[in-house]
Amino acid sequence: MKTLICLWLLLATFTTSACGNARTRSKTSAHAYDMLSWMLMSPNLAAASHLAGTKMDGITPSNHIYTQLDVDHFYWVKGDSGYPWDIEIFDANYIYHSTTEYSWETASAGKRFESLDTTIGFKGVPFAKRYMYIGDSVFSSDTRLAIYTACGVATYTDIGTVKTTLTGPYIETIGGLGANLPVNLKTIHLEYEWSLDASYNHKAGSVKETYTFAQPYGLVHWQTQTWDTVSGAYGSPTNATNLDILLLGTSGLPAYDPCGFGT
Repeated sequence: MKTLICLWLLLATFTTSACGNARTRSKTSAHAYDMLSWMLMSPNLAAASHLAGTKMDGITPSNHIYTQLDVDHFYWVKGDSGYPWDIEIFDANYIYHSTTEYSWETASAGKRFESLDTTIGFKGVPFAKRYMYIGDSVFSSDTRLAIYTACGVATYTDIGTVKTTLTGPYIETIGGLGANLPVNLKTIHLEYEWSLDASYNHKAGSVKETYTFAQPYGLVHWQTQTWDTVSGAYGSPTNATNLDILLLGTSGLPAYDPCGFGT
């Protein structure tokens, strides 16, 4: 697997940049985080290991997750047969949320962001900058989503506007039955909010997915919350996965992607 080299970037407070339809807001903090090195299990660990865990109740076993890093994209493989998966594409500037499963039963169905902007194309929705400071946000209004029920067979929708923000760092212990990751992990959170209005404000139906990352393990927790219009805040988690059991084995690799969503 390709070795990732951490680069240090200096950004002015509240700088803006463009990426197709995306715009970003930056706030100066102590240093920039190399997001690939936080989002992915380290190559040495991923070569022989993967993560398992529990669902929101902390007891019921969850899916396993395997990490596959390729030249310009990676798979979070969520099953022991090479699927389902999340597929993220990256370049020098952004990591894009490209594809997720449509069904846990078949690898020939998926949901892929497909922009009509040729500078973005099938890369997906900008999910994170390659190097982010705490407080950085990425905004996107182009969320055209293709829903494939079979290879080459799709209908189209969108998920409103999207905003992702990096928060932290935190000191956390990821709880759950059988957890064997160290306690008091240093973590960062990527808060992915979608179904926002045209001005990126919350509305009925807005959702926040929080991705928690810790080195060298990568994704160690994920949860969703829905916007409560009465309280004017996100409610309690509606779904969550604790990925805090490190296991030997790579049976879920390589990713099985018969439709070529990741290529």
